[in-house]
Amino acid sequence: VSLIGSGQVSLLGANSAIGSSTPTSLVANGTATAALTITVRDSASNLVPDGTRIGVTAASVFSTSAGGTILGGTTSSVDPRIQVFTTVGGQISATYRAGTSPGTVVIQNAAVDGNGLALRNLGQFFITLQ
Repeated sequence: VSLIGSGQVSLLGANSAIGSSTPTSLVANGTATAALTITVRDSASNLVPDGTRIGVTAASVFSTSAGGTILGGTTSSVDPRIQVFTTVGGQISATYRAGTSPGTVVIQNAAVDGNGLALRNLGQFFITLQ
């Protein structure tokens, strides 16, 4: 038997989603915004292929959150709390708009099915509303 090729294969799709916010603290005025960048990796720590669908939410889905709105993407057809994005270069860019209640916002990143239903939490990060 001889090897005719080699490469990397992702069998399970997205395994983790690590995000960041700029800035990390906002005024809870309903209009302040933060830029979100989320990097999505497979189980072998490789960036996922372009077009991988990831759900993003600031609502209390997997964790209690102070809320707010994720701008961009497409609203899930089965859960309006979830905005669905597709990766480019293993990343997603989105905008968060602050709610009006002070507290900790938990930005949750989820694997989603074809309808946008959140299947499992891939990671989360935080924004403080003051």
